[in-house]
Amino acid sequence: MNAHERVIKTLNHEEPDRVPLFCQAIMPGFERNLTKYWGNEYKHDEKYVLYLSDYNVKRKLGFDLCWGFGVVPMKFPRKILKDNPLPKLEDPDKFVDLDGKVFLRNPEFNMPWYYENYITTEEMADHFYETYFSIEWEENSAFIPKLNKTLETFPLDEIVPCAHISHILEPIWEGLGLALFTKLLRKKKDKLKKYIDLRTKIAVAGSKILAETDLDVFFCCD
Repeated sequence: MNAHERVIKTLNHEEPDRVPLFCQAIMPGFERNLTKYWGNEYKHDEKYVLYLSDYNVKRKLGFDLCWGFGVVPMKFPRKILKDNPLPKLEDPDKFVDLDGKVFLRNPEFNMPWYYENYITTEEMADHFYETYFSIEWEENSAFIPKLNKTLETFPLDEIVPCAHISHILEPIWEGLGLALFTKLLRKKKDKLKKYIDLRTKIAVAGSKILAETDLDVFFCCD
């Protein structure tokens, strides 16, 4: 049974030959160590690259299903940031994103890591969600024809890529911090629901775009 058959059978609640192996992500440092360990045994093949995601290492490790293909279906209109720039932090290695999360740049791994919440009050939370999430985000569907064309020759029998629907709850509590999040959950559920509804609207719009792709599996986060 190949990877695609194994994944589809499992999702249809049928019995596969074994449990499919799923990979969300591999840390860059670990991936570098793996390829160094494999040496000449590891051969990079372009057929395992789908749009902006490289599945070579995941496939060699034996995963059947892997998250992501490097495209976000809904884009924040950057012109809004000209009038409403994100806060700047004193530490040049840290920055704040649209969710109110503080990230720490990590050159060693070539990617930033979540560090802590920036939002600490209801007023700050209201400002972030009114400014960055109450507006209409832009649809990003131009990638679909190219992605679908690439999928025609992608080796789905060896590894299955899957799209993921935008997070809703996770970035809320990461931006607010657990203290403020639980306070709103206990005392101001309507306000928290408003934040959830604003993010859900964007997630649903993005899901409709992803549904136009020829991907077989969609991963729901949260």
